Amino acid sequence: MDLQSNLTEKCSSTFAKDYLFRLVKYFEQIDSGNLSALIEALKETSLAGGQVYLMGNGGSAASSTHFANDLYCATRNTPYPLKAQSLVDNQSLITALANDQGFENVFKIQLESYLQANDLVIALSASGNSTNLVRGIEFANSIGAKSFSIVGFDGGLLKELSSQSIHIKTPVGDYGPVEDIHLVINHLIADYFKALRIH
Repeated sequence: MDLQSNLTEKCSSTFAKDYLFRLVKYFEQIDSGNLSALIEALKETSLAGGQVYLMGNGGSAASSTHFANDLYCATRNTPYPLKAQSLVDNQSLITALANDQGFENVFKIQLESYLQANDLVIALSASGNSTNLVRGIEFANSIGAKSFSIVGFDGGLLKELSSQSIHIKTPVGDYGPVEDIHLVINHLIADYFKALRIH
C-alpha cells in the first residue's frame, strides 16, 4: 500500500469514528423525559381513539413514512393500537396542492380535511423552520389537537410552537446525525410498544 492510500484509509477511519462519537454525544443530550412524553402522547392518542399524522421534508419525509409504518405495525395486538399516516405519501395530492395552493400549505390543507381534536401531529425536521411544517403545527394547535416535534439545530420555530418537542441539539447544518436520531427514536418507540404485545 502506498503512502497516499494509507493516509486516505486513516482519514476515512478517523472520520467514521468522529461521526459515531458525534452521534452518541448528540443523543446523550436528549432529555429522556421528552422521549417518555412522546410515548405517553401516543398512548393517550390511542386510548382516545385518535390518529397520528406525521410530516417532514426531504430525508425527514422518508422518516415520517418509516415512522408511520412502524407505529402501526408495532402497536398491533397491544393495549394501544394506533392508526398512523404520513402526510407525504400521496405524491399526486402533494404535487396538486403544491401547484395550486403553494408548497407551504401541503400539510395544513390535508390536516384541515382529516384532523380531529383527539389526534396527534408529529413533525420531523432538522432546522425546525420549514414553513409547511410550521403551518401544519399551527393548525393542529388551533383546533386543540396535540402537536409534537422532533427537531435538530437550535430547535427553530417548531420547538416553540409544538405542544411538546424532542430537541436534538446540533450545530446548524449537521443534518445527518439529526436524521439518524429521528430513526433511532422511531425504533426505540416501536420496541417499547412491541414489548407490550398481548400473546
